[in-house]
Amino acid sequence: MPDTATTSTHRSYLMPSLEHATVADAMHLGILSCEPDATLTDVATMMATHHVHCIAVVGISHEEPECFVWAIISDLSLVQAGIADGAEPSARELA
Repeated sequence: MPDTATTSTHRSYLMPSLEHATVADAMHLGILSCEPDATLTDVATMMATHHVHCIAVVGISHEEPECFVWAIISDLSLVQAGIADGAEPSARELA
């Protein structure tokens, strides 16, 4: 079988070429976070803008021991919240 039958020449944003990819191409520097009162629309926009699949919900907890990261909202969590009936919950309610 010729090489052209096994390799794709089609390049797209969704399926970039991995021929010269590095780990840095797949990694995101730092952790993206949102406030507990952020809307899920804001969280989804942030995920889409930065091409990530989760956002940390960060805020000061008044529980003992005090913590600053409440939870992680994943893209799957957003989909589940989007198909649920009712008003759009905040990041705090989803977390």
